[in-house]
Amino acid sequence: MRNSVLASPRACRKVRPSYCPAIHLRRKEKVISKRSKICGLAGKGRRTGRGTPPRGNSAHTPDYARLIRLLGTIAEAAVSAATVPDILRVAVEEICRFLKWPVGHAFVPSERSSRELVSSGIWHFDDPKRFEPFRRVSGNFPNIHRGLIGRAVAVKKAVLTPDIADKTIEFVYLDEARAAGLTSGIVLPVITGGRVIAVLEFYATARVEKDSTLLAALDQVARHIGHVAERIQTRASHQRLAAAIEGIGDGVALFDKDERLLLFNRRYAAEFSVIADVFKPGLTFESFIRALTRKGYFHQVNEDWIRTRLRRFRAREDVEHAVSGADGRPEWRAVRHHLTPNGETLVVLSDITAHKRAEQELESSRYLLRTALDSMTDGVALFDKDERLVLWNEG
Repeated sequence: MRNSVLASPRACRKVRPSYCPAIHLRRKEKVISKRSKICGLAGKGRRTGRGTPPRGNSAHTPDYARLIRLLGTIAEAAVSAATVPDILRVAVEEICRFLKWPVGHAFVPSERSSRELVSSGIWHFDDPKRFEPFRRVSGNFPNIHRGLIGRAVAVKKAVLTPDIADKTIEFVYLDEARAAGLTSGIVLPVITGGRVIAVLEFYATARVEKDSTLLAALDQVARHIGHVAERIQTRASHQRLAAAIEGIGDGVALFDKDERLLLFNRRYAAEFSVIADVFKPGLTFESFIRALTRKGYFHQVNEDWIRTRLRRFRAREDVEHAVSGADGRPEWRAVRHHLTPNGETLVVLSDITAHKRAEQELESSRYLLRTALDSMTDGVALFDKDERLVLWNEG
């Protein structure tokens, strides 16, 4: 497929949909919402004629078909990436392959200071021996606001310098870079939630002039990486939460703002095995309560009780209620509701049957003792160890 065809948004519409890379990207991760956004990259570069890519060094001039393939490869990797380093590794390799540049590297923020970057250990070299001295000295970056990296972080976009020796750049490892024959450089910050999560750097041995189309494509890659990182971090948070609630002896569940079940631990699921056929994420709290009622889980309830239970859930009020026990005797559960910062409801379910039955037995013992005392003709009084009157009869 010729570059001149893909360079034109109108021409791209003539390509069969099954072969259009834009549709392929949207199916995989919805990377770009409209086909024109990809094809429109052509409109951001310098044109020498209708539908013709800009002239220049063919090794570094953007090839629009290859730009689309680059975005497609990153999107493919985004689908299967399990960790942030996974997607960074693919990005470094693919961008170096796309640019035909010999050096690529990924920095990540230091755990000690947000101003410091450290190497992620992800490098690309087409000649490892030649660039080893540069790798040894440039593995850490002490100040995220200095040099070419500082410029990219400040504008939150990809930055290209044709000459890293330019004094205005203040390139930190200039001597080692010159010794390795490096001339031009690109820095690509990856930002999510206003926070830098990675900085990618790439270096060429030939001078490369600035190109807005190339930088726009790389910014798109950075946005993809940021979305993937956010998804991975969210998933990791959920996994940590799930692991934490599994270790709790009580039943724990989380309902979203719309009162739909999000997640729960095994103890919570075991408690409601009677409705296992419908007990799954997405079940509303009202449907949950009504399903339990139909199965006879609750001990002697009616419609008024259901309405009260729903009101107390929405008010995040703690409740205690009786449930039907296996031996026919009622059992007791305590339910605590907690509002989370994002408006969800955390439910903690505890079995308080033993406590309730102990209270009932104590009350029964007190009744028997009172009956025995009242049947005596002599006057009897009972004082505790602090000499306080606690019990007496009418005699």
